[in-house]
Amino acid sequence: MIDCLDDIRSDLSVLHRIDDMEGMDAARFFSFCERLHAYQGAVRMRAEENSQRRSSASAPARPQPQKTYYNDIADNPAILQFFGKRRDR
Repeated sequence: MIDCLDDIRSDLSVLHRIDDMEGMDAARFFSFCERLHAYQGAVRMRAEENSQRRSSASAPARPQPQKTYYNDIADNPAILQFFGKRRDR
């Protein structure tokens, strides 16, 4: 939590108009801090970034399907169902 004190200070100021978080008693301070993730503030943004970073780092890399490219669109077998076979071949 210490590394995000500036984010907490900013959110308390913007969202709750608390300019002196150091002067708050601990129970009140932590009661506000517990709710900061519910607002669209700096604390939530940091939490979402950390969550995305963790999920992308822990997710196994999925093999990408091999793409097939055709020089002529008429060579693509997926479109045969719409147009039928080529007559010029």
